[in-house]
Amino acid sequence: LVSLVIEGRRPRYFTALRDDPSVAAAFPLFHAEMHRLDLTAMAVGFVPLISGNDCIGAVAVIRRGDARFTDSEKQLLQTFADQAVIAIENVRLFSETREAPEQQTATAEILRVIGKSVADTGPVFDKILDSCQGLFGSAQVGIFIVRDDGQVHFGAYRGAALDAVVASFPQPVDATVS
Repeated sequence: LVSLVIEGRRPRYFTALRDDPSVAAAFPLFHAEMHRLDLTAMAVGFVPLISGNDCIGAVAVIRRGDARFTDSEKQLLQTFADQAVIAIENVRLFSETREAPEQQTATAEILRVIGKSVADTGPVFDKILDSCQGLFGSAQVGIFIVRDDGQVHFGAYRGAALDAVVASFPQPVDATVS
């Protein structure tokens, strides 16, 4: 039922849900489970969580009894949905704000190493791989270079597949996953 709200991007309210033919037709397993549990009367309200142009979820209220949701209850549920979107957006913004300094620090560290290693890419590649592993939580990270011969060459790599990766290069660009 949540999918109806998310796809339709509008609130949906059902009373006597067990007997609603649209629910029985669209969700036969759900309908059968309601009968099995003897949920003879239930009222359900769903309100989509809309953030900008995206529907990011829904708030659901399920209660026994087949009393319709009043206008004030519907408005209150909409208020709760709006507050949930604000909370989700705040967490997203907080996470982005917290991650930005980490990303800036990683970039500054790489630039510092570049300044010290003008004749050797090794330390720079190592710092890039360090940053990738730290920022992305990756177990396998690599740098591959296309040289003048038109082939992809191994640049640097970290991870359990190191030996296999080193052994598979160089190779033509069109023969690689890259």
